[in-house]
Amino acid sequence: MNFPKQEYERQRILSSDNIGSKKNLAEVESNYRRSLANYKTLEENFDLQNI
Repeated sequence: MNFPKQEYERQRILSSDNIGSKKNLAEVESNYRRSLANYKTLEENFDLQNI
């Protein structure tokens, strides 16, 4: 889970400094949000199994 967040932050910084492309930032942000959603879903499923 850490890698998508780190890559998103890296691309965000590069983009804000006009070094990275907006396309790369959009792709990485999408990947990060998808990973975060998957993590939350797994976490919720795990919590439901422990009831």
